[in-house]
Amino acid sequence: GGRTATIRFTAARHLRFECALVSRATPAPARIHYAGCRSPATYPRLGDGAYDFFVRAVTLAGRRSPPAGRLITIR
Repeated sequence: GGRTATIRFTAARHLRFECALVSRATPAPARIHYAGCRSPATYPRLGDGAYDFFVRAVTLAGRRSPPAGRLITIR
């Protein structure tokens, strides 16, 4: 069961992206765990509720941009 969230994003210059999706139904993690991703990022089988989506660009030198975030709600 559950629903699928598909999130699109771009950056002017980047080598790759890292994304994270964090449920607001659980206590905030001490550290957000990012994983490599592409646009559009797809998250299947999500339960109802609010989620914070974060994405950051990573350069060839390994520099990470500040994350951009968005609240998404699944109903």
